[in-house]
Amino acid sequence: MPNALAIRHMYSGSLFNLQTALERHGIAHSTVEGFSTDLSKIDPLEPDLLIVMGGAMGVYEADLYPYLYLELDILRARIKADRPTLGICLGAQLMAGSMGGRNYKGENGKEYGFMNIELTSEGKDSPLRHFDPALTRVLQMHGDTFDLPEPGVRLASSQQYINQAFRFGQNCYGLQFHCEFNHVGWENMMVEDNGRIDVKEMRDQAVQHLPVMQKQTDAFMDDLVRIWGLRRA
Repeated sequence: MPNALAIRHMYSGSLFNLQTALERHGIAHSTVEGFSTDLSKIDPLEPDLLIVMGGAMGVYEADLYPYLYLELDILRARIKADRPTLGICLGAQLMAGSMGGRNYKGENGKEYGFMNIELTSEGKDSPLRHFDPALTRVLQMHGDTFDLPEPGVRLASSQQYINQAFRFGQNCYGLQFHCEFNHVGWENMMVEDNGRIDVKEMRDQAVQHLPVMQKQTDAFMDDLVRIWGLRRA
């Protein structure tokens, strides 16, 4: 049975909808917290799939959160070996940073809420096609951004930030946005971010866009699992 390892940076930063997709394809999964696990004991190449989740910290704050340095090492090894990898938000920023990309606070403000992304020609010919703005909006919750280093291939952009999705090689994908949310994750976010967001407005957005994004995420993961060759035997 294929196995997936997820690294999260906050207890709330769970797989949610991605877990459902993994289970549907018969992929065993486990989760560790970067802040409470000795990541130096992890063999970077052992998991069939590595998923690195989001977090409130920035890659440029690794001196304050030193386990991020170990995650950069793990991701660099996986990208160089082109082992199946998926980074979400901070996870994508770490992927870019591991290959020499600069991470920094975005100069165009925060992106928050369900928004459209624009696919590049490469994105339209990739699993990102399921997030085409004609099909769904995606959930943004970030204020940081990054420069995409070579040999990264940009797959999507937004009006505020050019790097919304990318891949290294054929198997390593990074997403700045959050496709992993389901209803449970959403309600958790409503509590965590209370006082910083308009909860009513965000709930109204979720009613319209969350179920559609979940459906498109399922299709996105189906494509990735096929590319990765991780379908149940």
